[in-house]
Amino acid sequence: KEIKNDSGVVTGYELKGVTYYINQFEYIVEVKDNGDGTLAVDYAAESPCKKPQTGDVYFTFNNHYNANAYIDLVGTKILEGRDLDDIFEFKIKDITSGSKTYGNEVLASNDKETGIITFSHDEVPFLNYAVNETSTADLGDHYYEIVETSKSANGITCDETVYTVRVNVTDDGKGNMSAMVVDVKYPAEGGASKNYTFSNAEGSVNHFAFTNTYCAKADVEIKGVKHLY
Repeated sequence: KEIKNDSGVVTGYELKGVTYYINQFEYIVEVKDNGDGTLAVDYAAESPCKKPQTGDVYFTFNNHYNANAYIDLVGTKILEGRDLDDIFEFKIKDITSGSKTYGNEVLASNDKETGIITFSHDEVPFLNYAVNETSTADLGDHYYEIVETSKSANGITCDETVYTVRVNVTDDGKGNMSAMVVDVKYPAEGGASKNYTFSNAEGSVNHFAFTNTYCAKADVEIKGVKHLY
């Protein structure tokens, strides 16, 4: 991959996450005969690159490594008792200990036709990850809490399940960084937790599901007449 400046000039290349810059160092030296069987070598005054003031490092090539990854967390909204034609709201929160975005929250809504809920990396900054030569803090496990924030009303009882999603972020050192859901849990009776059967498969991604129920009630008064014969 070529790296170009604002003028379109190629200034370097990127290969397997490493940036290689095109640096040129030009030295002009003068060679003089001392007349005693030895030669004297020195930098010419017009040399573009000058002799170092100290040490013996004449030039340095600096390369840079970086890799990026992201993940979209996708779930399903189910409404039992009638057709799903409402919008419900959900919240994701970063609960990774020590994370620079710890405690940050972002809201999302379901598609009222398909019921799909998407926390997109385009809208959730902490679902984007990066490593470079100075930081690998994004590698490892990240934990997110997902809940429904809609309130029960109008005959609909909302799902109060709290999902904890674990995302593992890895990098192979060759520019290939990946983020994948490896565990989803939710509370069970007695303080324990259960595993949610999630899917990372392309075309059927599902990391959580919220099921609401609809129940309509009405009061009716029935009157009659008692006859005694």
